[in-house]
Amino acid sequence: MSRASVAFSQALLAKSSLDRGDLAAAEYWAQTCGYERSKHLHFLNEYDHMVLARVQHAQGKFQEARATLERLRPFTIAMGRNGRVIEIYLILAQVLQSLGSQDEALLNLEQALVLGMPEGFVRTFIDEGGAIENLLMRMRKS
Repeated sequence: MSRASVAFSQALLAKSSLDRGDLAAAEYWAQTCGYERSKHLHFLNEYDHMVLARVQHAQGKFQEARATLERLRPFTIAMGRNGRVIEIYLILAQVLQSLGSQDEALLNLEQALVLGMPEGFVRTFIDEGGAIENLLMRMRKS
């Protein structure tokens, strides 16, 4: 198995740990994966960085999560990876909501919707759960 495949599988397990509420396992992955110190972005590790941002968010490290996503977003846009870009906007919207930046959160949600509507990215939005649902309801009211 390649090193990239092993790293990807470990990021998948960390995301699964987060989804199950096992923050300790996800934190262990974040501490040992090396991505917090890494400046190297590659399409093979973009998902890993997204999981890292999710772990940072779950830890309450909102500024770190924001920085991780804002560094990753232009790279992913340049690579034309719209599915990942949508997911980044959605995670960033949640981080910004946690920071109390509601207007910025809604702008990121809107960007995700603009990219996601034409290609039918419904599952991506649903998978994000209650935080995105709350933002969608807030957007509907405004």
